[in-house]
Amino acid sequence: MKTLFYLLLIVLLLIGGAVVTTVWLINPEQFKPLIIEQVKARTGRDLLMQGPIRFTLFPRLGLALEKVALTNPDGFPAGNTVAFSEASVDLALLPLLEHKVAAGRLKVSGARLSFITLADGRTNLDGLLGATEPAAVPEKGAQPTTEGDSAYQFSLARIDFTDGALSIDDHLTGKQWRLKDVTLQADALALGRPIPVSVGGEVQAKQGTVRLESQATLTLSPDLILLDKWQAKVAVTGDGISPLLQQMSLAGQLRYQPADKLLAWDSLELTAGPWRCQGELSLRQQAIPVVRFALRSPAFDTAWLAGKGDADVTSSAQGKAATEVPVQEPDLSGLQGLDLAGTLRLDSLQLGNLPFMQVELALNLQNGILDWQQLSASLFDGKVSAPGRLDSRQTPARLSLQPKVQGIAMAKLSKALLGKAPLSGQGQLEGRLTGEGLTPAALRRSLSGNLALQVTQGAVRGVDLPALLRQAKAGVKGLLGGSQDQGETAFSSLGAQALLTRGDVKVENIKMVSSLLQVAGAGRTHLVNESLDFKLDATVIGDLPGLGDLKMVTVPLRITGSWEQPKYSVELGRLLESRAKALLEQSLLPAGSRPKLGNPLKGLLGN
Repeated sequence: MKTLFYLLLIVLLLIGGAVVTTVWLINPEQFKPLIIEQVKARTGRDLLMQGPIRFTLFPRLGLALEKVALTNPDGFPAGNTVAFSEASVDLALLPLLEHKVAAGRLKVSGARLSFITLADGRTNLDGLLGATEPAAVPEKGAQPTTEGDSAYQFSLARIDFTDGALSIDDHLTGKQWRLKDVTLQADALALGRPIPVSVGGEVQAKQGTVRLESQATLTLSPDLILLDKWQAKVAVTGDGISPLLQQMSLAGQLRYQPADKLLAWDSLELTAGPWRCQGELSLRQQAIPVVRFALRSPAFDTAWLAGKGDADVTSSAQGKAATEVPVQEPDLSGLQGLDLAGTLRLDSLQLGNLPFMQVELALNLQNGILDWQQLSASLFDGKVSAPGRLDSRQTPARLSLQPKVQGIAMAKLSKALLGKAPLSGQGQLEGRLTGEGLTPAALRRSLSGNLALQVTQGAVRGVDLPALLRQAKAGVKGLLGGSQDQGETAFSSLGAQALLTRGDVKVENIKMVSSLLQVAGAGRTHLVNESLDFKLDATVIGDLPGLGDLKMVTVPLRITGSWEQPKYSVELGRLLESRAKALLEQSLLPAGSRPKLGNPLKGLLGN
């Protein structure tokens, strides 16, 4: 037994001595020309090795390199695709006899990676990440092929990556990103084997700085890079950054298929402040990037973008919606270089003072034209749909909508939009609208199209037409209304049609019907100066207290002023004119067929 021990000890000493002798006698610098030549032959690129190559003996046999870089291929800007300041790796000797490369720890410091995408979709990583064509799908029942027995198996026990940096230049979109202070730690790195990894770094862009810390389980293979159980925390700083984006957490599964240039985010989970979102997202890198998504969220409030709570989103004292804040037109130039399609579902969407529920949106973006064939939601007891199109190829962008509203509570809607409720009832609205620009001010100036409104079982608040007629009958000619509550006029149905021409609104076929009154007329208003000019004819058809002698008499009314301070009056001049015309027509009829019109002022201003 003791003899066997001594024999083994002698063998190990001989092997160790041979290794030391080999390291002592062989100068690794002599391999530089061969390595550079082989890299050039296989990739067409130059490998720059400015630092020394040396063997290491302690604690294990290994290799160390300094100042190494791989240049960009022809047709790309001058510079390096990959470079590093220092790198070292140690190897186990005995596994080499079994055609196994068992590396211990790989340490890389000061690495720099430059990722460039040209306008035609080519990248400087093409040819370095595996096959350029999609892998063939094996036939059913076929056995996987394996390389010969001479093929080496590779494994890496640990990788330590410090002080790294990444630059991304996308000529397709004109965007640039910079990632610095990158760290990576991973254990037992081997192809096809899941390993835990942690990555951190800082991205610098023109808009601000993004700090990232993440953990995942990484699986590497020639045709797939998989990050499973991925979790990340993101902090964003910079001028104008929305508070919603300043602190975010991300989770899910990321996979990248080099042959297809496809990055997919499965089982997506995103948390940004109070917002939660789940779904799937994918990006295919090509001349026009292709984005597909299916997202869902329990709630979203546009106030979160400005960092405001619900209490801050209220109407002003003038009744304006709080969302009407002067803003610049958004830059939509990026939409012209994107192919996007997907769906978004929200259980609730707070848009200013409008609480939409069960929102469903289907988007499709091609050549700078954004279409949404489906945009539906519930709002104030009714249903809302507004399919449309946004053309970003011109500045300002052109918007077209086909709004349709069914069964909405008009009192709640007008209260949310205007800060008060001048109209109640159940409303139906349908039409076609076009506009230029996306800011409220631009849309008010440019909005054109047509709308049809029908309201049932409601009331016009702020004016009591029977009371107005009684005052006119008593000889009171003053103006009524203003911003004070003057009662209301109930109706069973109210309809109108509007023609919009660049902010000017011509309203026709106004018809309001109740069991006591009928009102018809037309008028104009304007979306910018909010002026009112309407002429209406009111006819008493029922038995109203104090207005019995005005039954079936048409009384002309006038509405002027503004949306905030409407003014109502009886037009006595038009009334006298119409009555005099009726008397004149009566006088031209044969005596036996003349209707009895009586005194034109009788019953209106007394006897």
